[in-house]
This record gives sequence, C-alpha cells and structure tokens, in this order.
Amino acid sequence: LDQLVVSFTHRLINQGISPGKYVAILSDNSIEYVALLIALLRCGAVAVPLNTRLSSAELGLQKSKIDLALMLADDANLTKAGEIASEPALISSLANPTQCSNGDLQAINLELDRNSFVVFTSGSSGSAKGVILSLGNLYYSALGSNENIPLLPQDTWLLSLPLFHVGGLGVLFRCLLAASQIFVAQRFEVESTNRLLDSGEV
Repeated sequence: LDQLVVSFTHRLINQGISPGKYVAILSDNSIEYVALLIALLRCGAVAVPLNTRLSSAELGLQKSKIDLALMLADDANLTKAGEIASEPALISSLANPTQCSNGDLQAINLELDRNSFVVFTSGSSGSAKGVILSLGNLYYSALGSNENIPLLPQDTWLLSLPLFHVGGLGVLFRCLLAASQIFVAQRFEVESTNRLLDSGEV
C-alpha cells in the first residue's frame, strides 16, 4: 500500500497538485482509490470523491461549485468523467512502474484543522451541497468509533460502502488508525458478502 501511495504522490506532484488544490475522483471502490486518497493527503490537496450513481448533468452541477485542478477516474467511469471535465486522467495511469522512495518526498505536516475532503450531500432538500471535512473531522470520528468498536491489527473490515460516502471514508480511517486490515469491495453484493463472512475472511 505504501509503495502505491508513494508512486501516486510523486505523479500528482509532477502534475502540479500542491496543498489546497482540489482533485475530483469518479471511481468505484478499489485499492487504487484508497491509495489515491492517502496520496492526496500527502500532497496536502483536497479530495472530492464524486458519486458514480449520478448523471453527467448532476455531476456537472457539483463540479461547477469547485475550482478543480484535476479530475481522475477509473476505466468504468472515464467516459462520464470526460462529459463533465476536459482531459480527465485515468487513476491507473498514475501508477509509476519505477521504484519511488519515501525519502524523495518532502515531509508534510498533517494538521488536523486542514481541509482534506469535500463530500456532497444527497440533495434531498434541494441541490447537493459540498461539505468541507477537515482531517480532524475524520480522525476524531475514527478515534471515537474505535473506542466503541475496538479494532485489532488482525481484524479485517469489509469496505462495501462507497468511498464517496462519509460511511466509506469512516471505515477507511478507522482501519488506518487501528492498523487493521481492510477488504475493499467494488460494491455491496449479498452473495459475496455472505461468502466472506462465512469463510471468516472479514
């Protein structure tokens, strides 16, 4: 995971992503998505995970509210990303086959009050609103959850909630904080979830 994060971080910095820049992500869940979110934290950028279930018109309205520096997408969502942003980049293209070192990266202070995410509301009472979340919002939420549901490094949590939802981000941060394992599911499926539970993998 760290090697993938370091690779992504180098490529993002080379593309001009610096602290405070907004980067949108339109993708299904994947380990690359997880690594990308951590890489954006390392860059000091603000991640804007977008809802893959929305139409291009709905996503376009959300995009218009943010000054995006970059739009990233997976293969399945690249066409839709291209309808709302010019020249979206494939997440897989950020993976650098050459070995990158942590030592090549400038250290960044992960201040808890720094804006780190913009998560859009469902818009049930009107148009969707972009809610700015600080690193501290997610850190303390994870800290409180882990006190109520203690996690151990040998535990594995199934991440089937989408990463564009605060619930999905919450699972990610809880596992990072506890050094627990995370099983990334592309989406929730009844049969595969039951199989994972029955086998004890999660």
